[in-house]
Amino acid sequence: MSSHNAVFGTAVTCMDGRAIAATHSWMKAKHGVTFVDTLTEPGIDGWLSGTRTNEELAHLQKKLQISIMNHGSHIVTVGGHADCAGHPVSETEHRAAIEKTCLIVKQLIASFTTESVTVIGLYSEEKWVSEPLPLEK
Repeated sequence: MSSHNAVFGTAVTCMDGRAIAATHSWMKAKHGVTFVDTLTEPGIDGWLSGTRTNEELAHLQKKLQISIMNHGSHIVTVGGHADCAGHPVSETEHRAAIEKTCLIVKQLIASFTTESVTVIGLYSEEKWVSEPLPLEK
């Protein structure tokens, strides 16, 4: 566990800076985090919900483990966004990919801890405001 006085959160999101800024703002406003460990790939919701290798999943799992076990993060967001160059699909398709990716992230987290970690799917609109998907904890 971290000895930091700060509260950490974790964002699994697209590398697009607009989406990152919207995600960080939402996490800070809604969950009181001070810092956000940000794990990115272009169109990460499409990539994780689609074809990826065991090696790629292990790499993401290691990053999640550091954020959760060393920084004490107890909130993880999984994001997708409008106007995504890495995963150029409709909002409906993004939302479905985000939901599937949340399940994958939950499985990765469950493989290294029994601590309670909340995973929330976020979709950032063209106005660059993030909104949570109605997912179960």
